[in-house]
Amino acid sequence: MELPPDFIAYLRQDGVVMPEEVEEEEISRSDWSDSDNDGEDEGDEEVEKKRPSFPELTGFIKSAMTTFGGPVFPKLNWSSPKDAAWVNGGTTKCTHARDVYTLLKSSDFVMHDVDFALDEVRLNEDESNEFSARCWQ
Repeated sequence: MELPPDFIAYLRQDGVVMPEEVEEEEISRSDWSDSDNDGEDEGDEEVEKKRPSFPELTGFIKSAMTTFGGPVFPKLNWSSPKDAAWVNGGTTKCTHARDVYTLLKSSDFVMHDVDFALDEVRLNEDESNEFSARCWQ
């Protein structure tokens, strides 16, 4: 799946904020909010407004999990986020969409793909950053 420009911009942003499509049971507010209180802070509303939305990518991830009957291994054109496995319990095994987003956002390898890997081939306008999910084995 070709990654849309707004997702590339999301990858370049600091912090890990889960997209709107990631179900609430997959994350707790503490996963994407800096607030330590029970949501009574007026800043929480602003944080919630800033949550990005990538329905096609989230749908693709969930569809891959359904198709493969379980966990997936995320990958971009040339590399995978294996350098960020530490943030996912030491593995690249993704059982939820949040795992995929967390690994992609935390990976220097992914950022290298996004920022530099296509430099040599950008002369071809058809080249883009592609995301794929493979069956976890």
